[in-house]
Amino acid sequence: MHLFTIRDGQRLHPATQFDLERLETIRSHEPLHTTVVFRRSGQHHRWYRGLVAVVAEAIGKPAEVLHQELKYRAGLIDRIVTIMGQDGKPQPAVCLRSTAFSSMDETDFASYTQVALEIVFRDYLVGVRRQDVLRRVEEMVGPRPR
Repeated sequence: MHLFTIRDGQRLHPATQFDLERLETIRSHEPLHTTVVFRRSGQHHRWYRGLVAVVAEAIGKPAEVLHQELKYRAGLIDRIVTIMGQDGKPQPAVCLRSTAFSSMDETDFASYTQVALEIVFRDYLVGVRRQDVLRRVEEMVGPRPR
């Protein structure tokens, strides 16, 4: 069961009437295993996509291709499967992990974007001044969330 809650001091309260109704289906004083997942920032997502767009334009590559390459180089591999190649022989295929809002919380996404940023300057924009690129991204989509 997923519940959205709001922290008030040392207590968590249901965020909506729907969450309250779901919470009321649980027996009182029942110990629960709780996992806290932070919502993703839309601004953080826009910043990352802005970074990808700026870098993709600079290297002459489609932004979505660069995004997939960054995920691969960052190790966001979900699984490796075997498919039949054009020659009829089995070949490995990599299925990459999704960075969608529903698949990655803010903490994981922030970690990924930091790794992706390092990969950009290590593998794609070697020798380019980081501050120039980040200034261009900020002009395009606003500052990087902290």
